[in-house]
Amino acid sequence: QEAVRKVFKCVAGVLNNAFGPEEASRCEAEVKLLLDAELEAGTSFASWTSVCHALAKAIDHGLVPEKGVETLKNLGPEKNALTSETSLVTSLGLGAMNVNVVNMAGESNTFKLQPQERILDLKLRLKVPFGARPRLTLGDQSLDDSRTLSAAGLSEGCTVLLAVEKVQWEEEQKSALKDLLNFLEDGEEVQAVVFGDWGWGNYEDVGSVPKERRGKVLSPHEAQCYMEAWSFFGGHGSPECYAAYIYTDRRLIFPSQYDGSTNLEGMPLRPTECMPTMP
Repeated sequence: QEAVRKVFKCVAGVLNNAFGPEEASRCEAEVKLLLDAELEAGTSFASWTSVCHALAKAIDHGLVPEKGVETLKNLGPEKNALTSETSLVTSLGLGAMNVNVVNMAGESNTFKLQPQERILDLKLRLKVPFGARPRLTLGDQSLDDSRTLSAAGLSEGCTVLLAVEKVQWEEEQKSALKDLLNFLEDGEEVQAVVFGDWGWGNYEDVGSVPKERRGKVLSPHEAQCYMEAWSFFGGHGSPECYAAYIYTDRRLIFPSQYDGSTNLEGMPLRPTECMPTMP
């Protein structure tokens, strides 16, 4: 157990940036004990790869407590020191996994994902129509967009259930998503959205669009998650919505404003015979 503790401390310390991979040289005796001369000829017992291999063997034999394994899982995906070539990745269950998604009609699709990807990343692959909301459940657990697959309990070959919900609003409820859906032409499909800042200089920003996601090309599903509790229409004296470029298969849609009053405008993406109007 002392050898396992020292090897674990070495790997966790490197992944946590407490020290570099050269720390492995201090674990040569422990690695020899755990691997029992299992290394290929010419491979050093004092290398980073050997330390990872030794810890992987300890995990496979149940010598590392579950809490320790979870600690390594949380560190590993974020660090370059752990690569897909190491046996430790496999022992920790951090390799790519196949996830089966079954809809309410019983139709199934399989997606290959990394455990550190988010539930949102899985939803982006489902091609759910804009304006509808996919809800994923694992057993009786609803899966939150921000959680990683591993943190949400997904594993190789697991099956999650997909329910697609139609979004509905109260009559007076503010919703930029509702505004945009009403502005779209029949059959027009949103392909991407780029959000800017709120109004003029973020004055009275409602905080719906995270600052780190502004200026980024967002998928329709991610964009619609940020389009509630504010409206493209309204404002007086200063605009009360986010600047935005909304790309569809036909048009570029954007909010325009006059004296703070805002509404949506659109222009063709390609040269088109039409009668332009004054925004």
